[in-house]
This record gives sequence, structure tokens and C-alpha cells, in this order.
Amino acid sequence: MIVAKTKDVMLLGEVFDYKDEAKVGTYVDYILMFYPVLLDHDDVIKQIGSAEVMPATYI
Repeated sequence: MIVAKTKDVMLLGEVFDYKDEAKVGTYVDYILMFYPVLLDHDDVIKQIGSAEVMPATYI
């Protein structure tokens, strides 16, 4: 996967269903995700909303 970051666009991942934050981090490292991954906390939902379908795009 090639991920491009410009000054105008940034790719973010969001994990919705998890029980252990450490396991999420381990998995992200294992599959070499080179973009930020957010955990679905109430703060995130307030800022960008929760996805009703996946994948979802926010602009």
C-alpha cells in the first residue's frame, strides 16, 4: 500500500471494535500501517462522526 501525505490531504485509519489498545498497536505495527490509526473514542466521534458503513470518507 502506498500512502501519500500532502499539505492538504491526510489519510487516517479508525478502529471501531477493539478490546485492548495494546493489541491494536501490535497489529498496526505487524501489518506496517504507515498512517495514523485512531481508536474510536467519544472525542473522535464528536469531531468526525461515526461511520455507518465502511469504508467511509470524510472531507
